[in-house]
Amino acid sequence: MRIVQAVLVILMIWLMVASFLPIVGWSLYLPFEVEELDLSGVYLRLVTIKSAAFMTMVYFIYNYLRHRRPLSSVAPLLVFSNFVVGFGVYYMIRYDPSVMVNWLVLAFLIILSVMLFFENEKESRTIFKDDW
Repeated sequence: MRIVQAVLVILMIWLMVASFLPIVGWSLYLPFEVEELDLSGVYLRLVTIKSAAFMTMVYFIYNYLRHRRPLSSVAPLLVFSNFVVGFGVYYMIRYDPSVMVNWLVLAFLIILSVMLFFENEKESRTIFKDDW
């Protein structure tokens, strides 16, 4: 294994741990500082975005190590919005289910994810249209 791949694997593991620790109420900072979280209000949204961004990086590092490339330029946006929806739904159900604005934001993100999915499908068909 080359040094770049080894560094990417270490980074991928660290990002995955850092993105899932808020689920149990903790946060991981560089290098190895762990801190208990107070997930309320705006901080809940920030932790959601942080977890989604880290998992998006994990997804693309994993695909890079497998020599898989995104099929379209919309794929990173689609992956990120899907992770935001996933983490957002979990955090809101667990920590703050009563705030209606958060549910409206998630509804918008779900609609955006569906639109990005269809755009990704259309663009990936266009890229490989003449291959067969």
